[in-house]
Amino acid sequence: MVQTKTQLTFADFLQNYLDGAGIYELVNGEIVKVESTRADKNVARYLARSFHRESERLRNDHYVVQSFRDNERIISPTFPELEITVEQILLSSQVQTL
Repeated sequence: MVQTKTQLTFADFLQNYLDGAGIYELVNGEIVKVESTRADKNVARYLARSFHRESERLRNDHYVVQSFRDNERIISPTFPELEITVEQILLSSQVQTL
């Protein structure tokens, strides 16, 4: 007897996606975990260093540095409608501590 594996639809994928447990994509009807590559990590480090350098450059009387932790909503004068927390960013990056 031959068993065939049922391929998931996009709707099935959305229902079964493990939010916060990594990054997954639907490939040929199967849920596949996406592992970051060295290039991905290099880009992330480059961006983090670039943001840090820019924040140091802009640090003056007109620039206010704010700190946010855990589930605190990040307040952005540039993007006032932004509704994201530090915890959400860390979960999406799979980084446990900074």
